[in-house]
Amino acid sequence: MHEKSATVYVLEICRSRGRQFSLRDIVSRIHELHPELTEDFPNVWGELVRRKKVRICHAGETLLYEVVMTSHGHHHPQHKHH
Repeated sequence: MHEKSATVYVLEICRSRGRQFSLRDIVSRIHELHPELTEDFPNVWGELVRRKKVRICHAGETLLYEVVMTSHGHHHPQHKHH
């Protein structure tokens, strides 16, 4: 699987997990569905963060992430007020 399709696949897994998800959840899902992506995952995840496709939405004991939607996206994440 080339890098672009791996990136798209990881982003789809993130979206499928709902509004918030942990990195552990994504890694577990990838390992379960496509173990061949496990080795490339750190690079793919780094690219998603650098390109601002995913971001931290809750910094507690476990970091939770959300998919960032652009103006062309299907939803806009609501910001929580702390």
